[in-house]
Amino acid sequence: MLERDERGTPIDAECLTRDGWRLADCNLAVFKDLKKKRLIASQNGQPYRITREGLVNLRAQLDNRTTSRGW
Repeated sequence: MLERDERGTPIDAECLTRDGWRLADCNLAVFKDLKKKRLIASQNGQPYRITREGLVNLRAQLDNRTTSRGW
């Protein structure tokens, strides 16, 4: 969800999952990067959604832990 000023410039971004959960680490800078890389797009005035390229690049990753310490 984008909040825009009177000129239409985005001033705040809030990212939601398909389940309706808000992503805490998603801000306007992250939104702009995703849009610039064409990983998200809006069509016909609809909300921004992940593109096919975005699905490939942002797919779920295995856990990055290298040791079992901390389990």
